[in-house]
Amino acid sequence: MNNYGKVTILSGFIAALPLLVIPFYPTDIIYAKDFLISSGICFIVALLFFKFGKPYVPSRFYTVTQRRSTMFVLYAWVFNFFIGALPFVTGGQLPFLRALFESVSGFTTCGLSTINVGITPMIFLFHRSLMQYVGGFGFIVLFLSMVNDKQSMELFSAEGHPDKLRPNLQITARTILNIYMFLLLAGTVGFMVLGMPLFDALNHTMCALSTGGFSTKMSSFGDYSSAIDLWLVLLMLLGTTNTVVLLMLSQRKFRQVYKNTELRFLGITVAVCMPIIMISMASFMKMSLWDNFVYSLFNIFSSLSTAGFCLGSYENLPHLVILTLTLLMIFGGGMGSTAGGLKLTRVYIYLRSQFNEVYKNVYPSRKLTTMKIYRPSGEDIISEKEQCDAINYVSLYIIMYVLGVALTIAFSGCQLHEAMFEFASSLSTVGLSIGVTNPDASAGVLIVEIIGMLMGRLEILPVLYVLKYWKDDMRKLFRIS
Repeated sequence: MNNYGKVTILSGFIAALPLLVIPFYPTDIIYAKDFLISSGICFIVALLFFKFGKPYVPSRFYTVTQRRSTMFVLYAWVFNFFIGALPFVTGGQLPFLRALFESVSGFTTCGLSTINVGITPMIFLFHRSLMQYVGGFGFIVLFLSMVNDKQSMELFSAEGHPDKLRPNLQITARTILNIYMFLLLAGTVGFMVLGMPLFDALNHTMCALSTGGFSTKMSSFGDYSSAIDLWLVLLMLLGTTNTVVLLMLSQRKFRQVYKNTELRFLGITVAVCMPIIMISMASFMKMSLWDNFVYSLFNIFSSLSTAGFCLGSYENLPHLVILTLTLLMIFGGGMGSTAGGLKLTRVYIYLRSQFNEVYKNVYPSRKLTTMKIYRPSGEDIISEKEQCDAINYVSLYIIMYVLGVALTIAFSGCQLHEAMFEFASSLSTVGLSIGVTNPDASAGVLIVEIIGMLMGRLEILPVLYVLKYWKDDMRKLFRIS
């Protein structure tokens, strides 16, 4: 059977899951047809793939295999963007472009939104959160948890998963799902114990673990207690932590976790940014030391983890706070997690390599020691190729970022610092907004941010790679001469 057909069937089941909300909110039954239509389209498309599509045939050429795998991953994501948008359109909630924006923001775990959650039916709020939860660990992880074939490793790598947790890839995918299902249960129960209703607790936990940021409240977390805010900080931290590290924690391998370079770099980054934001906020508004601490810690993790929850408006914050949060969004979270951005390991390698270059120029006669890094798998040497890859990706990201900022200014007329904040939120799939993304945002702004979210979630290169070869791949996918 064709893998395209299989993953499309999986999309059909995902599209129908919001129907589970109807027994709890019976008035939403009028929207059942909208989700059934989306699910039905998936099954029809799957049948077409089974009838006309070619089965996967392994190739002895790596470049051909890489192209096929990348094309498959991009198809899974783009197809689900449209399927996720369809219920908003047929249900009369949003026009097409805004519905597509909401779907892309959901599945890429960005969290930018143009919807009014105060008047949105519960089934659509659950649909938004489910998109983020599924998008967090990825369609291919879901797919591989049920299907295991010769293309599995290429698909797993093409979606941006650097580590295998188990010797068998299918068991690895299932382990990832089991970890996030357990965290979903624990996070939901924790919110409920602290006083949050079940529906809000479930939705917020799904979005926190996927570092998404969609909320069921207009004010996001602005009206909750500090205890709930701190519980969310913990969930955001877990969401931005490498899945292998989470597995090590569950196995009580605390010494290996403590040595992990990425977690240490995260701690240093938080320690540097905390006093900057706390001092800036103390001079900006009157609040107790405790409230200032919670506010600063919350916003740091919301930005760094790329979760995108907020405690209020960002439009009038001091520019130093805006700059700090923008840099944190660009840094992003951990490799092998649900977070976006450059990723902390990549930033660490980039900074170390640049420091070494400066050191060699200043002290040319001195010999540098080998650069080492503590990964979840243990101590490792940072190879020259890995340094080059990190430098190249950072450079490509900056080019995309500058271009996106310029286009955001052109289409919205906002100020430079606003465009820098907003497009960093889009490209790093964060979801924080300084006011540029709103129900009245122009089509140009929404399209620029959609492209930014897709590039950020799939890490730019796979998208560019597919765009180069998509005509040839489409001809080979179907029996076209």
